[in-house]
Amino acid sequence: MRILILFLISFEFNASAVINIDSMLSSRYSRSIYDSIFFQGDILLAPEIRFDLNNGLLVEEGSLKSIQELAAFFTRNPFVVVEIVSHTDSRGNEDSNQVLSLQRSKTIIAVMLNYFSSDTVFTERFIATGKGESDPVISEELINTCKDDKINIEKYHQINRRTEIRITGFIGKNFYRNKMAAKSTIDNETRKSLSYNDLLMIADRYLLENNLEKALEFYEYASAVEPADQEYAADQVKKIKENPGKN
Repeated sequence: MRILILFLISFEFNASAVINIDSMLSSRYSRSIYDSIFFQGDILLAPEIRFDLNNGLLVEEGSLKSIQELAAFFTRNPFVVVEIVSHTDSRGNEDSNQVLSLQRSKTIIAVMLNYFSSDTVFTERFIATGKGESDPVISEELINTCKDDKINIEKYHQINRRTEIRITGFIGKNFYRNKMAAKSTIDNETRKSLSYNDLLMIADRYLLENNLEKALEFYEYASAVEPADQEYAADQVKKIKENPGKN
């Protein structure tokens, strides 16, 4: 009997020891949000975003930085279209966890658009998806082998409570060019409502196309609303006027 008990204790200890988190994550996520090349179907692990317990609407204050990192990813990669996929751990009711995960995905998108919206971070690029507890990184069976290791158990549940980015497609290469072209044909009233960065984007495009007349026009518009700590638009106006024949 003593030998059997020792065997069972040894087996439980060894079973908990085989949970290699880094290996599990690397096998599931071959690319990160800091890479530069992506393909349709790629799944990326988002920076950790925490919510209040059993709440899909309130993001913990410390997680705003993670959502800012997410927005920066979309700014660096302006052509990807994605699903924002949230997961819960296996604790709680399965149906409630499904609803909770979808709610959290919608909240992440809403916070990102509210705080970090830009010309490249806009609603049409995102679809909210919730998977509840259906797709854990670490299975409940494996977690249960560590039932006496409360610290690590909580860590394993936290790993399962994650957010993913799934690349579903790409925006056409001419999308932003057409968007800026549309802005360049605006009337004066509409132009006055454009932001400083919008005006710079239009001006820069004309400069790249060597259309100095239109570039100068929009740099002048931008310089009129330029923030006090910025001088780019004013400098561009000066350069074009001093060297009208050069790009």
